[in-house]
Amino acid sequence: MNVLGIDTSLTSTGMAWIGPDGVPQPHTSATKSDGKAGTSRKLARLRHQVGAVMEVAARADLVLIEGLSFGSRGSATRDLAGLWWLIVDELSALDVPVAVVVPAVLKKWATGKGNADKFAVGQAIGRRWPAVDLANSDEADALVLASMGLHHAGTLPWTPTAVQAQALTAIDWLAAA
Repeated sequence: MNVLGIDTSLTSTGMAWIGPDGVPQPHTSATKSDGKAGTSRKLARLRHQVGAVMEVAARADLVLIEGLSFGSRGSATRDLAGLWWLIVDELSALDVPVAVVVPAVLKKWATGKGNADKFAVGQAIGRRWPAVDLANSDEADALVLASMGLHHAGTLPWTPTAVQAQALTAIDWLAAA
C-alpha cells in the first residue's frame, strides 16, 4: 500500500510517503515569500504547493491530510485554508481515499496527549522511525499522518497502543470521490 501524509503550510508543506517497502520518505515542498503580498504572487505560491503535493499523491492508495486549526489567528489562516481546500479538491479528483485528521487527534496518536507541542510530536515519531531523518516539524507531522494510514490499513510495523487505536476512531475517513 502507498500511503501519503500531508501537513499543509504556506512556506513548507510537509509530506511523508510510505510505499510497499515500508520505508518512510519525508519531503518538504518549500516556498519563500518575497515580502510582496499581491494576489498573483500568493496564488503562484499556492499553485506551487498544490503541484508539489499532487506530483506525489498521484501514486497514493490512501492520503491523510492534517485538518485546519480553527484556533489559529492572523490573515495567513485564510491563505492556508485556501491552500488546504485546493489540495483536497485536487485529491478528490484522483479518486483516492482521503482522511482528514484534526491536529489534536494527530498529536494524541503520536504522543498520547492531544495538546502536545510540535517538539513532542517530532520526538515521539522520531522514536518510532529512528532511521528516518526529519528536516522539520512539517515532515514530522506528515510522518505521523502516514503512520496513521498504515495503522488504518493494518500494516503498522509496531503494535499500536490503546491510545493510538482510540485516536484512529476519531478520524474523518472520506470515501474516494
